[in-house]
Amino acid sequence: MKWIKIKLLVLQVLVVSLGSNPVYANKEANEGVFRQEGLVKIKNVKCIKQFPELPTGCEATTLTMLLNYHGVKVSKEEVASSMPKCDVPYYKNGKRYGYHPSQAFIGSPYSVHSYGVFSEVIVKMLEYYCPKQVEDLKGKSLDELLKNIEEGRPVMIWATIGMSQVSYKNSWIIDSKGTIFRWPGNEHALLLVGYDKYYLYLNDPYTGKEQRYKRSLVEKRYNDLGKQAVSLNFAPSFLYEEKVIKEEQTQLERETEGDSQKEQSSSVCQINEMVYWTKQIIKEMKRSYDDNSVMK
Repeated sequence: MKWIKIKLLVLQVLVVSLGSNPVYANKEANEGVFRQEGLVKIKNVKCIKQFPELPTGCEATTLTMLLNYHGVKVSKEEVASSMPKCDVPYYKNGKRYGYHPSQAFIGSPYSVHSYGVFSEVIVKMLEYYCPKQVEDLKGKSLDELLKNIEEGRPVMIWATIGMSQVSYKNSWIIDSKGTIFRWPGNEHALLLVGYDKYYLYLNDPYTGKEQRYKRSLVEKRYNDLGKQAVSLNFAPSFLYEEKVIKEEQTQLERETEGDSQKEQSSSVCQINEMVYWTKQIIKEMKRSYDDNSVMK
């Protein structure tokens, strides 16, 4: 039993050190905001391309960009794999049935024969990565979203590919009442990172580049997709790492005492590995913080 207690003690110390260290607890929410002659743009928001791995994974890729910017190191494939999914629409007795994209991703982001997902699902996913730091901005005006950019917080929005017109060619029944849902063709998710008087600047997973679109056009497409948007209110990376450590702590509490020397030796190895892993986290976060301080 003493080995489990030692492991728990190590975890508790690591959790406290993460939460109490001002480098992480007080880290600014952004990497810096560039302002010049009416242009406001968040710096250093890496753009990621969804192709070829995720042909319909614009939401997963955009979410990855948002998480990465805030210090959560996760790949687009990891995000896509963890995303709730449901079957694509199917026919029964001549009628087409399916799910609503606010419930889960319709199909798979790895497949070209799929659709997408709406903000409700993304909000729930963000709550896992960044508990209590999620901003559900659905229904907010475009001008309200720009306040987040002013404060250095990128915003994930729903619009269309290339800001093209929405196409309603697909529909299906979503409940026992016969309610029909019309899929907004060309649906697309992007990360809003900047603006000026006439244009908005968005990281586009479709091209893998930052794109500039007219504000009026983006606003129209944003409205067409139901004013869906999400953001984070500050850099939550240390909270995510703390969550991982606490989950490990819970698992350890369920373990039973081992009698063999082999099990005790294994416990010591696990402690050493745990300490090394956490030191690497702290080292990386410290390096990131120092780099950002120099840039500012």
